[in-house]
Amino acid sequence: IYYAYLFNLLPNTTYYFVVGNGSVTETYSGEKKLRTGPIHDEEFLWVTGGDMGGMPEVEALNHIAANRSEVLFAAIGGDIAYIEAFPTCYRRWDWWLDAWERAVTPLGYTIPIIMAIGNHEAGGYGMSKSSVPFFLKYFIHEPFNVSGDPTDLPTYHTHLIGSETVLLALDSEIIQNPGGDQAKWLDEQLTLYANRTNKYAIYHVPLYPSVRVFEDPHSTVVRSAWLPIFDRHHLTVGFENHDHGYKRTHLMYNNTVVNDTSAYGTLYVGDGSWGVVKRGGQTPRSYLFTSLNENFVTFVTTNTTASLLESVNEVGKQIDLVAHYPY
Repeated sequence: IYYAYLFNLLPNTTYYFVVGNGSVTETYSGEKKLRTGPIHDEEFLWVTGGDMGGMPEVEALNHIAANRSEVLFAAIGGDIAYIEAFPTCYRRWDWWLDAWERAVTPLGYTIPIIMAIGNHEAGGYGMSKSSVPFFLKYFIHEPFNVSGDPTDLPTYHTHLIGSETVLLALDSEIIQNPGGDQAKWLDEQLTLYANRTNKYAIYHVPLYPSVRVFEDPHSTVVRSAWLPIFDRHHLTVGFENHDHGYKRTHLMYNNTVVNDTSAYGTLYVGDGSWGVVKRGGQTPRSYLFTSLNENFVTFVTTNTTASLLESVNEVGKQIDLVAHYPY
C-alpha cells in the first residue's frame, strides 16, 4: 500500500498521475486522471450507497455510478468487501479494488472514494482497531505521520466540498462509541460549519431502519447519540445503510414526521444495497415515505438551494427522485 498527499491543488482541475515503486518498472500503473472539486458554490454531482460484496450486481451498479461523466466522488457507507475481518480474505478486497479501478467515467476519470466503516469490515460491533486487518490501512481520509500507524486516525472524518457543503463520515458503533468523543466531535463540526447550506452525514447503521426493527439495539444506540445533534444543527440528509433495501423517510424532526412542508426536517435515505442480496420493501412504517426491494445507488446533485436525490437500480431504472430544500 502506498500513501501520497497532494497539497495546494487547484479547484475544478484535471490532474494526471501514475503509481509505482521507484525504479521497479513492473509496479507502475497506467496513466490515470482525477478531477478536483469546486471551491465556490457551483453545482456538483456525487454518488452514494453501501453494502456491496462480490455479486454481479456490484459491477453493474459500479458501471451505472461511473456512467455519468460529471460524477465528482463516491461516498460509500460500509460493508464493502465482506471479509469479516479475516486476514486470509484479502483476495475479496483485491477483487473489489480491481472492480472499482474499472469504474471510470465516460471521460476516463477515476472516481475518488469517501468511506464510512461497516460491521463486515470489522467482524462485528465495538471492535478494536487491531482486529480490522485492511480497511483502516486502505482508506486514509486525513494526513498522518507516514512513519506512524494509519490506524491511529479516528474512524470519523469531515469533508468540505465547495463553499456550501460539508459531508461527515461517521462510525456507527463499529469501533468508536457513537456517543462520547464522537458525539462531541459531531456537535463541534456541525457548529463550525453551521452556515453551510448542505450538511450531510454518511454512516452504516440506520437511525430509521426499513428491514430491521425500529428497536434494533444498534439503531437505538446511534439514534440516541446522534438524533438530537442532527436536529439541533438541521442536518440536510442522513445517508444510511446496513439493511439491504431502499428507503426514504418522510421529513423527520424530533423523531416525528414533519407534515408541514415549509418546516424544517431531515431526510434519511438509503439502507445499503449496492449489490448485496436485497431484502427490502417489507413492513410499512410510519416514518417511511417509500421502502423498496431494490439494489441501487443514489446520485446527489448539490447546489446552493436544494439537494436532488435520484436513486437508480442495477438496470438503470429510476426508482426514486426527490428534491430537498434545506431551511
